[in-house]
Amino acid sequence: MNICRWGAAVGALGPFLYICGGSDDASRLETVERFDPFSNVWVPSVPMSSSRNGVGVTAGNGRIYAIGGFYRGIRVDLLQLVPVVRRLDDAFH
Repeated sequence: MNICRWGAAVGALGPFLYICGGSDDASRLETVERFDPFSNVWVPSVPMSSSRNGVGVTAGNGRIYAIGGFYRGIRVDLLQLVPVVRRLDDAFH
């Protein structure tokens, strides 16, 4: 990973891993990184709309979803579509 973090969530979409949110030593993060196992490299992806740690992540229908977490110390019940570079269907056609 490019950013050391804790309290983040990881989801798999196709051959890629996505790590979303979490905290570093200074603040909560909205950043998303994608691991490409073919090149063995973490690359930045489109960030979430809000910084959260303790977030849950799931994948479905070619997309990654971030659910809940803590934002500014308050537990949020928020479902967010995490933008990926392209849908899984498009990535391999």
